[in-house]
Amino acid sequence: MENYIVRIYRRGRKRCEEFLGTIENTETEEKRAFRSGEDFIRSLDVPRVRPISPRSRLRLAFRRPIFAYAAGALAVVCAGLFLLFQPAESSLSSWELEPGARLEGRWPSSPCVIYAGKDKLRMYYNDSYGSDWAHYYPIIIKSATSEDGLMWSIEPGVRLGKDVPGFENWCSGPTIIIVPDKAMYRMFYSSEDNRSIMSAVSVDGLSWTPEGVKIRPDDSNSVRVFTGSVIAVSDDTYRMYYSGYDGSHYKILSAFSGDEGVTWALDSGVRIDKGESGALDDAGCNSPIVVRLESGIFYLFYSGWGGTPRTNRILSAVSKDGLAWEKEAGARLSSEDVPGGPNAFPYGISTGGILHLSRDRFRMYITGDRGTFAPGYFSDNRYVIFSAVGKLRAAN
Repeated sequence: MENYIVRIYRRGRKRCEEFLGTIENTETEEKRAFRSGEDFIRSLDVPRVRPISPRSRLRLAFRRPIFAYAAGALAVVCAGLFLLFQPAESSLSSWELEPGARLEGRWPSSPCVIYAGKDKLRMYYNDSYGSDWAHYYPIIIKSATSEDGLMWSIEPGVRLGKDVPGFENWCSGPTIIIVPDKAMYRMFYSSEDNRSIMSAVSVDGLSWTPEGVKIRPDDSNSVRVFTGSVIAVSDDTYRMYYSGYDGSHYKILSAFSGDEGVTWALDSGVRIDKGESGALDDAGCNSPIVVRLESGIFYLFYSGWGGTPRTNRILSAVSKDGLAWEKEAGARLSSEDVPGGPNAFPYGISTGGILHLSRDRFRMYITGDRGTFAPGYFSDNRYVIFSAVGKLRAAN
């Protein structure tokens, strides 16, 4: 049996899985540094070197104060407890806000970002139709392009909404899938005109043709439904996660399509409902965004309304099958993470689209809500779109 002395010098506050320390083999006295739980495990496999003589070992032992051994023993216990309580399936290591705003102006919100060709990204987002507070309604969908995902150029015109032939006045919450066989895009969006989830198709991503209603409120025992995200289950099957409002609060529901999003069958039950009193989502859950990792684990990010102070925060849950979800404790991102903090964004922040960058790295686009009101309900420059980069990891 080998014996070790473990010392932990520092542990991250926001990234609890990161901690700095050393592990020392008491027989060989070889030391190695570690910066995470994985490093700690790897460090246990320390190659042997020539042991020092018993006389030298005894001399060195008397030089160490006894409290060093006590501290080492305590560190071993702490490290063991830390590793024991690591998430069993998948863990979100961290999200770091990127400097600056991606879009700001009148009402940019609810971003959805897709790859639209080589070295080109396109963002679809909500904006206001009018130019002053008396004419903010209705909400329309516009677009912008970028080469790096950080600097965006707004494209002229309106993609969906008022004055676009065939579409409702109010269109919001875009989420898009690419249909490879037909070489086209299919967008799902919310219509305030009939409080349903609609769809439209496009070949170039700019000009869209309406397809009609996909999910009605009555189908979901709701008074209105809002889009969230759509993920591929297989080549031509998809699952949509969306929000339903039952007259008291929002909850997250889902539906399944076996024909590339043309028709939808509702999944039974509720995916995520509001939490207990005092929880960060005790007033409702909405705007779900789902990522499926290569390991098969599903990660869901959503906007939770509640807590103290009452505001929107980005929360998360994990699932093995995409149907039964387990909420994770705490918030992934909150208004404390964005410039200006809660004072600048008292209504908090909400989820947007997630872009896969590489391997386990993702970029999340989020909306900050200033919540400032003016006569006639809304004020200018209420929303700002930010972005954060994070890692999603599956357990070994």
